[in-house]
Amino acid sequence: MGVGKTTLLNGYAGGGQAKGATMGPDFRKKDLRVGNVEVNMQIWDTAGQEQYASLSFSYFRGADCCMLVFDVTNKASFDNLQKWSQQLITNLNVADPKSYPMIIIGNKCDCENRAVSEDEARAWCQANGGYQYLETSALNGTNVTQAFEELAKKQAKAQESNSQLGMPTGLMSAEGAMQLSAQDDSRRTQTLQDNKKKKKGCC
Repeated sequence: MGVGKTTLLNGYAGGGQAKGATMGPDFRKKDLRVGNVEVNMQIWDTAGQEQYASLSFSYFRGADCCMLVFDVTNKASFDNLQKWSQQLITNLNVADPKSYPMIIIGNKCDCENRAVSEDEARAWCQANGGYQYLETSALNGTNVTQAFEELAKKQAKAQESNSQLGMPTGLMSAEGAMQLSAQDDSRRTQTLQDNKKKKKGCC
């Protein structure tokens, strides 16, 4: 909670500065080119509050790639990377976790009161799957666009690799093996509608 996920997303896909905590999941779309391929990104922003954890885990299902964000000024948020990464892999039920496109983001790198060094963060990424690590500032825009584009490139590369091997996407991620059921899709739609109603009534 409060690591800057929503502000990062808004900085990339539009929406401005986040106001308050994310209540459940939010959703954005963004189109970009990866090489000669046109990519249509559908980005889900999940809540970091503990009370929404079970709901957030259910939204991992079917995700083609993931960005885990922590606050470099908040050691607890860094320590929680282990929990979030394990829950992600568990809920995706991926065949090969090391091949899953994921990037780790250390946000608020513009702040002076760091609690997690860049070396410490890179060491964790290397020890826990060899994940790419980037530091961003949602406040001044440092590496925000690069972070999302790097993630899109990783997913496109993984999908291309699977296609060349003649494997369904679902063997790498959950997309092919676990399509959303009608109940899952209905729950997501209802959650978005409920969130919009809450925002309209909020000052």
